[in-house]
Amino acid sequence: MTPNMCSHLCFRPTEKFSLFANLGILTVPEDYVHSSQLMSFQKKHRIEFEGYNCDITDLNFQNPSCVLSPGDRFLVRAHRQVISSTTTSDECLEFLATLNSHYTGAQGASLVFEQKRDQLPKDFRYLSLDVKDRLWEDPRGDHRIPTVVAGVHGEFYFFLDCLEDTREDFQIVLSFCDVPQI
Repeated sequence: MTPNMCSHLCFRPTEKFSLFANLGILTVPEDYVHSSQLMSFQKKHRIEFEGYNCDITDLNFQNPSCVLSPGDRFLVRAHRQVISSTTTSDECLEFLATLNSHYTGAQGASLVFEQKRDQLPKDFRYLSLDVKDRLWEDPRGDHRIPTVVAGVHGEFYFFLDCLEDTREDFQIVLSFCDVPQI
């Protein structure tokens, strides 16, 4: 057995990740419309991105596991891989399940950019994961993960990672959890 194989077998999901950044409360705006969020977002913010994947559309990402509604509130946190080997998307999803995280798709990623971009540590990719059946499948058969990239010089990209690829430590997993009741 190779060392990389052992690392996948020897760690529980909660031991592979640690809190990287607590982004605080994200509130879905009162004027939010799920069916047109990504089109509205692109019109409003496209100029602010160094790169923007034109496949991030309302049609391609219409069915996330958690459809957002105006007034919804989430505690958003970023989690970084802390082991030296790569992880799979399934392992990331297993970790998010331990947090009871909601999968908000491209719409959640767009709101993180709108409300939390100044809090994102630079030189990392922030993935808004979802289960395979809810992600857009590109013409090659790859399932695509909406990703906000915060560049080292303050530039941003709205990108699509591939679910089937392994994850590296510069790919940060976003969690969208219920706001704790006081």
